[in-house]
Amino acid sequence: MDARFLKSVIAVVETGSIANAARVEHVSAAAVSQRIKAMETHFGFDLFYRVGHTVMPTSACIDLLPRLRRIVNEMRLLPGDVDCRGLSGNLRLGIIPSQVSPEFVATLTRIGCQCPDIHISLTQNASRTLYDTLISGELDAVIIAAPVFDVPKHVNLVALKEEPLVLISRAPIKKSIRETLMTEAYIESRPDVFVENPAKNYLQDQGLEIAPIFDTNSVHTIAMLVREGVGVSLVPAWRGIDSIDLHCAQTPVNPTSYFRKIVLLTSRFSGRPNMFEKLLEVLVV
Repeated sequence: MDARFLKSVIAVVETGSIANAARVEHVSAAAVSQRIKAMETHFGFDLFYRVGHTVMPTSACIDLLPRLRRIVNEMRLLPGDVDCRGLSGNLRLGIIPSQVSPEFVATLTRIGCQCPDIHISLTQNASRTLYDTLISGELDAVIIAAPVFDVPKHVNLVALKEEPLVLISRAPIKKSIRETLMTEAYIESRPDVFVENPAKNYLQDQGLEIAPIFDTNSVHTIAMLVREGVGVSLVPAWRGIDSIDLHCAQTPVNPTSYFRKIVLLTSRFSGRPNMFEKLLEVLVV
């Protein structure tokens, strides 16, 4: 059984069409269709319902999907099994956008120099989406904001850093943080309920009920709006805020009480502990 055929089945399920799967797989739509037909012949039943240009997985396909993913993952790991160091093969890494900075790029470069046989594929998304993708086995490791609940036992959690809460404004504030928040337009940072919200906690502790003029879960978008003078905001002081051209003034809020924790999550099912150790070693430099 060809692993490429299994990957095509998975890609069609995840993308919702043969054309989209072909783009993901970097092959023609005809090739994906042929692979699907070959798999259906092999199994002796249909894997998809075809309605116009849309395909929907059959119940049999959905039942097979977890095992297909495990088989593809195991075959992906095969080349590294002959490496006694465990430092060769693919590492599927997810990361939230705010953690992609020149320093992180330098981290990837160091890994490439020290372990040229590790091939990293990078996925950016929100913390909740990356967590779910790790749990499903589609990613090996993720760098996300810490979830508000305890992770399962098969997931390793390592704290990487704490990002203190800051008030960002177009220019240095002349009043207290409380007075500034009460008199200036407020842009709200609204992360998923999956993670802690230090800004919300601060406002509640201060007894402030502020109606935001805008809210988003993107700290980059908030920083750009602040830079343009739209308003002020409370956000975690992520590493990229100093390295990109945002020109926002930062006023620290009590850093010991209000912060966002960034963590590295890895799955024990991925079978690459040495890769994770190397990744962690380079991340904490």
